[in-house]
Amino acid sequence: MVNQTTAVLIVAAGRGSRAQTDIPKQYVEIGGKPILRHTIERFLTLPEIDRVTVVIAAQDRALYAGSIHGLNDPRITLPVIGGGTRAQSVCAGLESMISTPPDRVLIHDAARPFVAQDAIRQVIKVLDVHEGTIVAIPATDAIWRADGGFAISPQDRSVLWHAQTPQGFRFTGIVNAHRNYHGVAVDDATVARAAGMLVQIVPGTPQNFKITTPADMARARAYLSDIEPSGEV
Repeated sequence: MVNQTTAVLIVAAGRGSRAQTDIPKQYVEIGGKPILRHTIERFLTLPEIDRVTVVIAAQDRALYAGSIHGLNDPRITLPVIGGGTRAQSVCAGLESMISTPPDRVLIHDAARPFVAQDAIRQVIKVLDVHEGTIVAIPATDAIWRADGGFAISPQDRSVLWHAQTPQGFRFTGIVNAHRNYHGVAVDDATVARAAGMLVQIVPGTPQNFKITTPADMARARAYLSDIEPSGEV
């Protein structure tokens, strides 16, 4: 079998205002390191990853440089400047890979530093067979559709999942999907499905939460204090 290359695209261009921090949340330190560095290192622990590209905001160059200082892994490429929306930032990152395209690309939120290594490996494995895959966890609580703050009708939670990242795709398919997508997309699976791509679900874990609010930041710090520095999460 021909060796398949896998790239990781980490989206870190957002401002993260809901976190109520002085700097974008991805550069806030938890456990002695910026959140972004935790995320990058998570992927670099896997030999299956051939390169890591981070999309950043133009004004965050110094913050980014500080966050990876001393991380001398040749798989880290130069950062890419993102756009005004997440979709635009993802597009910029994907376009930066065109000259030497990977076979697979895993798109991941910078503020999800605790993705399980097994989930990453499963995403890569699925892409040997399918054109797209996402990490997700099944809905367990009762789910209601609401209107104006009032519960309207219950939803069938057996078919509902909470999407996480990474979301992995065959590179050519997701590049073309993004180029032809118009409108607002909640994630890259939305773009892929609009292009007719099949997207398989890989089970995630509750620990792969996205740091969004001050409560999430506190949860992340508590979680780090409870695990071994080299332990699996």
